[in-house]
This record gives sequence, structure tokens and C-alpha cells, in this order.
Amino acid sequence: DRLLVEERTDRAARLQLVRLERSADILGGRWDDDTASPSLEQLDDPASAGVPVLRKRLVADLGTVTGVPGKIEGVARVDHDTLALINDNDFGMTDGAAAFDAQGRLVDSGVETTVVYVRLPHTL
Repeated sequence: DRLLVEERTDRAARLQLVRLERSADILGGRWDDDTASPSLEQLDDPASAGVPVLRKRLVADLGTVTGVPGKIEGVARVDHDTLALINDNDFGMTDGAAAFDAQGRLVDSGVETTVVYVRLPHTL
């Protein structure tokens, strides 16, 4: 009944713990109907529209943890207080004109795929 959620942009990542409660179940309701308008994703403020919002607890602000690479794409629980994190190297690609050389070949970004282990101050 608990879920570890990653909130991430390319520059920041936080891991939040949420508890999945029966009262927050929206299956079979208005938001489970693909003809609903506006859709759940279009709402500016889901809570004001009656959508249950899960309470969250910050587990780790990865921007404050030494050695954590950017663009974390995967998280796995190793044990009660350790997580394994893996980054995304975008297959060595970069954005913009510098992504390819004059012959049209990919210029490797040099970003390595990395797995790091993070010990949490509290157990999950």
C-alpha cells in the first residue's frame, strides 16, 4: 500500500513516499471515463475538482546527495534503508547543433550510465 514516487526534471529529483488509500481510488469513477471533459490531466487544480490527492513524505532530495548523477531514470529498493539509482545518458546524445559533427555523425556526450547506491537516514 506504499509507493515510492520520483518527482524529477533534468535538474532536480526528489523521492516521495505515498500511501495508497482506498479513499483515493478513482477506478470506475468519473476520472476513469475517457470522455470526461476536462480530463484529469487537464485540471489546473485536481483537489478542487474532487480528485483525491495523496499525502507525500519526502524520502530524499537527490540534489543534496553527493555522487548522484543527473537525470535519474530508475530507482530500486535494495533493502530497508538503501536505494539503487540509475541515470539516463540519452544514448550518448546531446541537444542542439553540437549533437552531430560536420559529417553527420553523432558526437558522444561522454555521459556514462551510472548506478549509485544511496543509504537513507530512515527506513522505508
